[in-house]
Amino acid sequence: MTAVFCTNHFKFLIMILFQQATCVCFFVFAQINLLDNRRSLNVNVFLRQLRLKSHAELVQILARGDSDALGAEKLRCLQRVLPLDSERQMLSAFDGDVSCLGNAEKFCLSLIRLPK
Repeated sequence: MTAVFCTNHFKFLIMILFQQATCVCFFVFAQINLLDNRRSLNVNVFLRQLRLKSHAELVQILARGDSDALGAEKLRCLQRVLPLDSERQMLSAFDGDVSCLGNAEKFCLSLIRLPK
């Protein structure tokens, strides 16, 4: 008999398969969160308020310099969620798989990579 149990524990999923009196454990990382929880929540709330398809669309608007597409108030809100110096260093030093990062981290990393 095969039973699968999944639990969210310390930001990764633990899947345990039981087969014929043997136990096999698989550790599958759901996502990597580099920002603290409050900061990540603030960035994610900002991104949802914009109602864009993805954070990449916002990065493209910023790369074009199209301030009319966002408006003054959304640009002021964007200032509050821009990555801090310590976050820039931490995200720049990240050399793992970007697809494993959370939404807030992906957005901040995209902002860091924008040409000045």
